[in-house]
Amino acid sequence: SDAAQFKASLREIGGDTLEQEPIETIVGKSPASHQLVSRRWLPPRGTPREQLDPLLAQDQHDALHKRWPDLHLGVLGGRSLRQAAADPAVHAQALAAILVMEQWTSRVMVPINFNELRAELGLPILGPIEAAPDEVSTLPLLRLSRVAVEKLSDEDLATAFNRAALYHAWDALRKAAQAIIERPSFNGRHERPEAHRMLAQAATSLGEALSHLESGRQLALQAGQSCAAWDIIELSFRFAHNDVNEAMRLMQHIESRHIEEPGVAQTLTQILIEVGLLNPDGSPVTRQGRPPTSVAPTAEPSKLWTPGGETSGSAGGGKLWTPGA
Repeated sequence: SDAAQFKASLREIGGDTLEQEPIETIVGKSPASHQLVSRRWLPPRGTPREQLDPLLAQDQHDALHKRWPDLHLGVLGGRSLRQAAADPAVHAQALAAILVMEQWTSRVMVPINFNELRAELGLPILGPIEAAPDEVSTLPLLRLSRVAVEKLSDEDLATAFNRAALYHAWDALRKAAQAIIERPSFNGRHERPEAHRMLAQAATSLGEALSHLESGRQLALQAGQSCAAWDIIELSFRFAHNDVNEAMRLMQHIESRHIEEPGVAQTLTQILIEVGLLNPDGSPVTRQGRPPTSVAPTAEPSKLWTPGGETSGSAGGGKLWTPGA
């Protein structure tokens, strides 16, 4: 097990300097399936930021397609999912186990196609759902992701989008957001820039994210609004991807064009604290042999400001909002 390997490594390193085995008491248990998809994933040292999202997606894919089907599960009486799928008498239990795993991973931003897994195991796949009028407001989130969004009315599509965004149901959110962007009837509605923001946040590459951010920026400018929010979001992406030159350019643009706008100085300060250019008190971080970086005026840190004036839930606790966060 992971615990046994960890203890063996400690003994190998510490030897006789370590005390004897402590007394252990089990206070709770977590399903092995849940641990498989919620484990802390450590990329290889020195991995470039632009490669992290594809590596994370590959790790999730391998976990669900290669490791999980052969994991012995208590819910299946100790059999593996692959063994249960081969026995028609317990197909229902196997499908239920997959549905539970789908629920656990429904808030993961990495796209996961569970129908591929069902097909690989020879189990029935789940098809699209044609929702009745107003039904999207009550559908379970897992079923919401299967709704044929192209057949929804505008109001039902907006409801599906808002529900998915509220609960971070990323599969349903991607589908609804893309449908909103493609419908001319949503021109001028507030859901359209929000759809671009959500798709930028769920993007699996920097290029995809920047494309949605630029679309959102243009929508703001066409409406005669400030594009500061979109500039700030892009700045967090640039820092997250270690694109220092573009980050510095954006920072100068924000300071020269938007710094007097409500919330901008505070949010810019918070981002610079998060990336290590400012101390928590707002003073510049001095680096040996280098002068302090020019930064925005000191202000009380705040959560990341996003289009529409709200603070991003992904930036809760003062954390920098980054792709895949």
